[in-house]
Amino acid sequence: MKGNEMKVFTFIASILIGLLISFNISFGSNNAAVMVSSQEYMKLTDTKQQLLKDIMSVSEETRKNNIKLEKYQASTSSGVTKEMETELENTRLLLGTTPVSGQGIKITVKDHSYDTDITTNNALSIIHNSDLFTLVNTLRSKGAKAITINGIRVIGSSSIQCFGEFIDVDGIKLPAPFEICAIGNKEQLYNYIQNEDGPIQILRRMRDIFVLVEPSDNIVMPAYIPKLRDSYVKTVAN
Repeated sequence: MKGNEMKVFTFIASILIGLLISFNISFGSNNAAVMVSSQEYMKLTDTKQQLLKDIMSVSEETRKNNIKLEKYQASTSSGVTKEMETELENTRLLLGTTPVSGQGIKITVKDHSYDTDITTNNALSIIHNSDLFTLVNTLRSKGAKAITINGIRVIGSSSIQCFGEFIDVDGIKLPAPFEICAIGNKEQLYNYIQNEDGPIQILRRMRDIFVLVEPSDNIVMPAYIPKLRDSYVKTVAN
């Protein structure tokens, strides 16, 4: 009899313990809930969406790299060499370390003639480094693959600074007028740069700066001239 009572007691105790555990789990999940404002919720949602996009981008890049790796592994040595040479040439084009040619546009800008309007603000009537910087970035954003200023190749790390009456491009002093050449889709570049809200029209209308834009089928550019190695930058040995 005592054995049966012990079994019943154990059974009832097991049920009670199970109920307590389930209640604790339920209470725990409720306590973990956090109330946020609508603005915080939107920010969190945007962050989540951006993270998902980043994950998809990395996944896609990984997929492409795996395909490329499999292609390398399956190819003969000559095939791999050819593929690597193509990759190297594309990298050189991107870095500007090789001469290039192609269609594009030429933009000539020069200071306003003071003789025509003696009341014009001199500071607004001359070309500044910020003007050239804006034009270069605008061309890049619209697909320009290579850019020069007065024949000097401009890359992503190039500096454009004022230096008295000159514009200094990567340590080379250039006088006005300035000719900016850009290689890319000439129609797309020409149409956008002439847009009513674009930087060209602002220079023309608001500052009376002379600007001439010409499409071209054959623009030839030299390679980028690298600066002397910076003494503060050293190659890290593997």
